[in-house]
Amino acid sequence: MSLITIPGMTQDALLNTSTAPTGGSGLRPFPCDGFGFIKQTGVVLKCEIKSFKEGEDTLSILIGNGQYGGEVLINLDPSLTGPGCKDVAKQQQNNLETLVKAISLLGAHTNEKLDTAKLEKAHGMAVQISVKHNGFREKDGKHYHKISIYLDGAVPEMLPVIEVPSMPTLPGQQAQQAPQAFAGDPLAGW
Repeated sequence: MSLITIPGMTQDALLNTSTAPTGGSGLRPFPCDGFGFIKQTGVVLKCEIKSFKEGEDTLSILIGNGQYGGEVLINLDPSLTGPGCKDVAKQQQNNLETLVKAISLLGAHTNEKLDTAKLEKAHGMAVQISVKHNGFREKDGKHYHKISIYLDGAVPEMLPVIEVPSMPTLPGQQAQQAPQAFAGDPLAGW
């Protein structure tokens, strides 16, 4: 078991945080467009701590629904803000609230600390996310969708994916018809 102290996280905040929804996986990105956030549901396929930069650990929550998936990333240091942040204190408070909500939702805490040993227990939990298309990125000559994904909260059951007819097409590809709703087991292979 590995316990990680999160600055500002308290037992009271964990117990009193509502987990209800609010306003590299090999899976296709959840359908979305660039006009606004679309609510989708899925199940937690995997939770783990990842390090993308030295000294900056991130909570990674892989969400899937049939052939679709996405990764919610939440930095474990709520004091970090993006460049050009106008209200640093407010952003840091929002970061802490987002992290506390995710840890509480996943049930991954012991004595006011993130308990990484409990992350696996979230496997199969139904959640709601908000997704929005933010353009494309290129890596090694291939284009990928840039999708913003936010964890809204726990839901009683997973619903079918909401198809979006205006999902942008990757550069260099022809537009495809929207796929049919997936009817298989969302956890198959996980």
